[in-house]
Amino acid sequence: MSVRTPAQAIAAALKITTGYNGECLKYVRTAYGVGAKYLTAAKAWANAKYKHPGSDLSDAPDGAIVHLHKPGEAAGHVGILTGGKLRSTDSSVGHPGTQPLSYWTHAGYTVDGWAEDVNGVRIAGLKPQPAKPSKPANGSPAVLKPGSTGAEVKELQAGLRRAFPLYAGALAVDGSYGPKTTAAVKEFQRRAGLERDGITGPKTRAALARYGVTL
Repeated sequence: MSVRTPAQAIAAALKITTGYNGECLKYVRTAYGVGAKYLTAAKAWANAKYKHPGSDLSDAPDGAIVHLHKPGEAAGHVGILTGGKLRSTDSSVGHPGTQPLSYWTHAGYTVDGWAEDVNGVRIAGLKPQPAKPSKPANGSPAVLKPGSTGAEVKELQAGLRRAFPLYAGALAVDGSYGPKTTAAVKEFQRRAGLERDGITGPKTRAALARYGVTL
């Protein structure tokens, strides 16, 4: 079988709805039509030649091979990015599924980055995408920071509460960018590998969008 394109691999991955429990790397390489080589996702990540380390996936295209790890679990985890979410196996339910990245980070995983290759095979069409600059509507400021107020701050607060209930679930949606909103943004930035300045600028906006928080 020939190696599939990113679009073909996503379609193949979505058709697989059973099996592969605890076999995340096998699931990804099967979707891409790539043969066996490494035993674990962690090993595949360590040996990837075309990888983009870091928790910020703002330049990752659909089909990107996203690697994660969790302390105490040596095997690591891997999935295929599609629509800002991760299509992968899920041992907690015993079959493949599609979840937002926050599903995994809330479970204790950290995103290592994404790769253009799997098991030594580079996938044609997997290239870094230029980050889209933020274009807020209605002339609102591109940067939200302590002291900012208004509807866009409410959207930020509601999005943080929805996507990250672990540390932003009690955040008030009051449209005022105060200390609690700043703290929640800083915590997101820490987990995303961004500068912890508490300011929602273009990089933080782009990273939030990957978790379904759009402003």
